[in-house]
Amino acid sequence: LDANAKLLESIGLEKEELLATGPEQCFSKNYTKLWEQAEPSISKDRRFGPLTLRYFRKDGSTFPAIVRGVVVEDNNGQELVWSFVQDVSEVDEAKRKLQETYDRLQAVLRASTQVCVVATNKDGVIDLFNPGAENLLGYRAEELLGKHGPELLFDSRDIAQEEQALEAIGSPWKGFKALAFGALVGKPKVREWQLRHQSGASIPVLMSVAPIKEPSGEHGLLAVALDITELKKVETELKTMLEISQKQNERLNNFAHIVSHNLKSHSAGISGVLSFLEEELPYLKQNELYALISKAIKSMNQTVTDLGDVVKYNINNQPFSYIFVRGVVENNLESLAPLLLESN
Repeated sequence: LDANAKLLESIGLEKEELLATGPEQCFSKNYTKLWEQAEPSISKDRRFGPLTLRYFRKDGSTFPAIVRGVVVEDNNGQELVWSFVQDVSEVDEAKRKLQETYDRLQAVLRASTQVCVVATNKDGVIDLFNPGAENLLGYRAEELLGKHGPELLFDSRDIAQEEQALEAIGSPWKGFKALAFGALVGKPKVREWQLRHQSGASIPVLMSVAPIKEPSGEHGLLAVALDITELKKVETELKTMLEISQKQNERLNNFAHIVSHNLKSHSAGISGVLSFLEEELPYLKQNELYALISKAIKSMNQTVTDLGDVVKYNINNQPFSYIFVRGVVENNLESLAPLLLESN
């Protein structure tokens, strides 16, 4: 008998077209089924719905709708059925996108076989345990979901240590919340922990814990952990190598000091003999060979000093200092003079 402008706009018909053919064309094959569902309620309660169905547009496309109806009497006492049609296209689209997001998240969690992801609800009970967590900890998800808290997965000594630290500042939090204290007060951080395998073995992990906020204001917790067992092995090997290198450097340093000390002692002895000869036989200063020997002794003393410096710079990371290159070159030429003369 009648239809408002909004319905006509949704189905793309003029009022005359709809009134001429009846509402059947809007429901196609669903109309008979709709009436069969609505008729018992109309007869008993003088109302029906909500019913979910798809409306057909004039162009053949459809849209989802929720229909409710009520029986009323007009001024002539004739009973009429007024239907209220709610287009839920946007709601359905939002549900579809939400389902896609959920499916994508589930796919990511299932694919993350090397990353441990565990979540709890507001009551502290595990409600997410991905395949990565199963692989790392040896439990199956169905063994834990809705049955245990994450405390089962941690070393009890770590939990006790965190609880004691929080008691010292007056915090009452216990169990996993004690471990997640930073996240709960808005200061989450990545930290190294020891997780416990189903067999009882300890597994070193890097773990980050974050709160899961819900519209109600209450929240659970999400923990993401990465196994660092191999990294810890490499770390141990590097420490061992560094300790060995440090000991070797210490031995090299000691050796260099001993050699330097011995060479200095011998060169000092030779220098003392030369000084004695100069006092007893002054004319030796005019001898070319004597002059060369004196310069060689000075060069040897400088070489011993340079050896000590090289050891210090390479082992102890001492800062470098500037040198006068020309003087070094001249000293080396003087030291090589006899060989240069001999080889012409």
